[in-house]
Formats: sequence, structure tokens, C-alpha cells
Amino acid sequence: TVTDEASSRLQGRFWVRLARQGLTTVQSQFNFDGELTDLQQFWFETEQVIDESNLDFYWESADTFCVCTEHGWPNKIRWSNCISEYLDGSGIYLDSQRMFNRFNSVQVVKGVRVNVPGNERYAEERRSTGLIWSGLYNSRNGINNLNEFPNGQNIVKEIEPNYGSIQKLYTRDTNLITFTEDKVFRILADKDQLFNADGGGNVSATNRPLGQTTPFQSEYGIGTNPESFAFYGSNIYFADANRGTMIQLTPANGQMFEMPNRGMNDFFRDRLFSSDRIVGMFDDYSDRYIVSMQGYDAYDPIIDEGGRFPGEGENEFGEATDDARITLGYELDTEGWTSRMSWIPEMGLTLNNKFYTWNTGQLYMHNSNTVNWNNFYGNQDDSEIEIIFNDDPSFVKNFLTLNYEGTSGWEVVSIETNSPYDDFDGRDPGILGDWVMREGKYYQAIASNAPSYVYDESQPNNVRQIGTTLVSGAKGFYMKVRLRNVGTTHQELFAVSTELIPSS
Repeated sequence: TVTDEASSRLQGRFWVRLARQGLTTVQSQFNFDGELTDLQQFWFETEQVIDESNLDFYWESADTFCVCTEHGWPNKIRWSNCISEYLDGSGIYLDSQRMFNRFNSVQVVKGVRVNVPGNERYAEERRSTGLIWSGLYNSRNGINNLNEFPNGQNIVKEIEPNYGSIQKLYTRDTNLITFTEDKVFRILADKDQLFNADGGGNVSATNRPLGQTTPFQSEYGIGTNPESFAFYGSNIYFADANRGTMIQLTPANGQMFEMPNRGMNDFFRDRLFSSDRIVGMFDDYSDRYIVSMQGYDAYDPIIDEGGRFPGEGENEFGEATDDARITLGYELDTEGWTSRMSWIPEMGLTLNNKFYTWNTGQLYMHNSNTVNWNNFYGNQDDSEIEIIFNDDPSFVKNFLTLNYEGTSGWEVVSIETNSPYDDFDGRDPGILGDWVMREGKYYQAIASNAPSYVYDESQPNNVRQIGTTLVSGAKGFYMKVRLRNVGTTHQELFAVSTELIPSS
């Protein structure tokens, strides 16, 4: 029988060596035709007791057994290489490879075994770091070998596994751009590269579909978000969630760098790593790359409360949810993230200079004049823009007016400064009256609540606050203004400015 200690040592194939010195044996009985008449069963331990040799000899069976499901149960082996013998009176069993255990008698062997590579257990295999190609396909002469994968030919291209699995393949300039989790490679197609002694290389013809693999000189990859991939012209854009940044790649010159975030490094780093999906697309009509981060927790402790956008992480009822979604646009001309959209796409692409996105399986065309403006996926929304005035950030200023150039219909949602008078008596700095148009420009005065004091010797500093007074302007190091347009027609906003004086 097998003890618990021996059972724990059973791993796959095993063999036994026993000392033959001083053993007399009892053997299984056979007739003259070689048929077994009396079988002496052999039970053994896997732990070796006496070490007689440094050589490990064992015979391999033609069957394999699963350790998970078949270990511990009787298994029938179709072939054996020994005959069990029994040592009378001592309870010791011994194996012999010869009939009747006689010198130079018939030996039990498997005979000649053809040593060829092969795998009898055919099953699906996922090659996450390799590429495999089939036979040729030519529609002109009727050759279709797409279902042939001859193992005798070199049909596999392996990528360095240390950089993670292959996530995206993109053909560019007759080559194959390969995106892995932590690296991007260029694989030559229908050609190869021969390297010289000085380190240079020459391109040569070859009959192999894929040739030399060359990495781009950077440490960025596409993570597990191939859906963030988008291209336009000579540039490729994608997200590297593992490093919390957006990447721009130019295969023509081999340059790869982080897209200018201009103060949004923390924003992407805090949201990319936990997003379930990062959908990337390029809008040829507006000439901008659009990325939609979906399925992250806007209330994660890593995201600062002051760094959240208004309404970020809230559903349509204003309730907090851990399924936050946000869409941003990157302008190529200004090299910055200039827009935040209210629509959340499932996918997007440009066709014939028209930008299309999908939502709930429905296809929508953007920049259409057949529907109301600010209407996306059948929902009417508003246009909002936020401007920060921060000239001379080390000086306190008094912002007197708010001015803008554009069409009518824009209204002020909020005015915020870091003045100590903000939110006093429940009122923020705001505007007085309606917009006044002068020389093609709209003006409004800014006012805020300032505390009023009287002399009182019983109070600290001999002053006591008795109320507030409406004063002109809003004081602070900076001023943040949010404008809104609720119209359903085309509205424009060219510039927003303010008049200010140093605070006294």
C-alpha cells in the first residue's frame, strides 16, 4: 500500500530501485506458450531506501494520466516492462525484466522506438506572445491554403514574452506594427534585415511572411486596452494605462512620446489604471483625437475631490456611482486637451470625412445640420465652457468686468475666486444686470459681497462685523468663470476677457 508520505511524493512518472543483494524471489507463473497463469501483484513505495547507483533508469509508458482527476484511482497500463517476483517469508516484492528471472532468457522490452517530435494530445493552444501563419491564398489561380498549418515549415514568429501579450496588430508601410502590453515592435513583412559588423543593417528579400523584429526605442505599451488605438496621417495614438499616460507614435521616424498633457498628468494617471474600457478614435472632421475612459471609480481615494469635474461619477439623477465615464478631445493644432464631451461612445471612426460613433448598438453621425445643436444620441444638452484668469498669480487682483466676443445667448453659470469674501452670506461673486454690447463685444459688471465693520472696543482688533455690502469687482489671485449656452442652433464664442486692477 501507499503511505501518506509516499502519496505526497507522487508526481507524474515514477520508478523504483531495490537492493538485489541477498534476495530470493518468488515469480509469477507462465506456461510454455508464454501465457500468465499466476500473477504476483507488485505494490511499492516511491521513496528510495538504498542508493546503489547514480543512474536513473525507467521505462516510459504509452499512456498519460491526469494527476487532478485520475490520481488515487486504479488505472490500467497497456504495457509493462517487468514481471513481479515475491521474496518468500519477508513480504518483499522484486521486479525482473527477464522471463523466469533466468540469465540470458527472453527480456521484456518495447523494442525499437522511433524518436520523432509530436504531440498526440491535440487541443487549442493560446500563443499570447507569438504569431502563426497558414498557407498561401491566391484568388486568381484558385489557391486557398488558409486552413493548412504545416508543422514542418517555420510558420511561427515569437515576440519577447517579458513585454506581455500581443494586443494589437496594425499594418503600416508594408510592415506590421505590433503592440504588446509594455512594448511596441516593428516586424518586417516579406523581407528581412541583415546586420553588418558595424551595427548597421541592410534589407534583403526573403520568402518568409515575417522577418526581423525591431522594437521602438521607448518603454511604452498599449496595456490591455487595444480599443484605445487610433491613427491619422503619419501618427498613431493610444493609451498606456500601466503608466497612466496617453502616447503618440510616429512610425516613419520611430518617435514615441507622451502626448502633451499640460497640467492633466494627475488626471490621466488617476483614471486610466482603473478604467474598464478606454475607447480611442480620431475625428477627421474636427482634426482631434478623442478618448473615452469608462468604468472607473471617480470617488476612489487616489482621485482628489477638487480634481473631479462637475457631475463626474454621477448618474442622470445626480447620484454617486462607481461607473464613471468621461470623454475628452485632444486638439492637434493647440497640442492640448481642450474639450470634454457629454456623449459616451461605444466605438467611433471617420469615413469620407464624416465622424460616426456607436451608442447602444446604434450608429450616429456627428456634425450634422439635420438635428438640433447640443443633441447627442437623442438627448438635448447644454454647451458649457470654463475659463481661468490667472495673470500675475502672485498678486491679489480686483476683477471688475467680464467680456466676451461671439453670438448672443451665453449666460454666466458661476464666478469663483479665492477671495475671503466668497460664499459670504450664501452669495458668490456674480454679474450685475444684462449683457451690454459695445463695438461688437458683450460686457457685464462683476460684483461681490464684502463685510461691513464698526468700531467696537469689546471685540478683538476693536472691530465688529455688522453685515455685508455689495461692492464692485471680485478680489482674488485668480478668477474662474463658467459660461453656458442652452440654444439649439449654431452659437459661437471667440474670446473671453476681463478688466482688472491691482487690489489695494
